[in-house]
Amino acid sequence: YTYSLQNMKCEYTIYRFLLITLPRLTEELYLTQAISYSGESTCIIGRKEIESMKKGAYLVNLSRGDVVDEDALYQALKSDHLAGAALDVFKQEPYTGILKELDNVVLTPHIGSYARESRLEMEVQAVKNLLGNLSSLTRGREHE
Repeated sequence: YTYSLQNMKCEYTIYRFLLITLPRLTEELYLTQAISYSGESTCIIGRKEIESMKKGAYLVNLSRGDVVDEDALYQALKSDHLAGAALDVFKQEPYTGILKELDNVVLTPHIGSYARESRLEMEVQAVKNLLGNLSSLTRGREHE
């Protein structure tokens, strides 16, 4: 799933996801997002979005730490607007921030991809990338 803020379009690939617009946040009990980081995605889940979420909802961040406004999340959790949050990524790692003070947060040390299958696929992809790059370098030298 790819969502481009610049083009405001969605492209669906293997999985089917629903793009949640700001008004829909008031209806959802769980918000899970996995947004790739770019300058335009910094704090894309900010105070406005978090305050728009349904009272008692949960937020899960599996993308990049900069995507969620940590201070806004902290305030929403401390005030019980959000029932809880789970984060595997942080702006600064290892994480030493204020969310550690709260009991309604699950923090994991960036280990979301540690499943055996994920690691194996990452290794296979790394080797394919390496071989592809070496192959293109070799092709360039054949003409010298």
